[in-house]
Amino acid sequence: MTHPSRFGCTIITMLASLLISSSAFAKDIRSPLRGTWSFSQYVPSTTLLTGSPVPLVAVGTFVMGKDNRFTGHGVFDTPVPDLQSIELDLNGSCAAREGKSANGYDCSFNFPDFQLENVRRYCVPMANSHGRCFDELRCVDIDEPGETVALIEFRRQRSGTCE
Repeated sequence: MTHPSRFGCTIITMLASLLISSSAFAKDIRSPLRGTWSFSQYVPSTTLLTGSPVPLVAVGTFVMGKDNRFTGHGVFDTPVPDLQSIELDLNGSCAAREGKSANGYDCSFNFPDFQLENVRRYCVPMANSHGRCFDELRCVDIDEPGETVALIEFRRQRSGTCE
């Protein structure tokens, strides 16, 4: 017959092993970007639309999945006749630099309505807590055509919804 205390220790050891290997203690692989976001963009000057420098503003929303891919819709406005209040779809993906949110994100945007693909932006989380949820991002263009300089602000529509 097994001694009761030895049996109890064996059971406790087995339970501890199960708990440690369970998803409750596994590395959290959910994206801190996951959720619904709204954005606003201000471009003081771009030659992309007319060949001459013009300002551009845009607002919209997108949904980021747990795989860091997104789809969305926005509206942009310029002072150029026939290019005011133009709606467009967008999609793309983001990846943390060196795998760490604290290093910022390299994001790739596609704008199918304008045949623009892989427009790259560098984004940094605002008030990030060690790669956990954050509610704001700021991005700048890396290589958008048209001599474009832009600042884009993203805000999570519901705080803390990445978890």
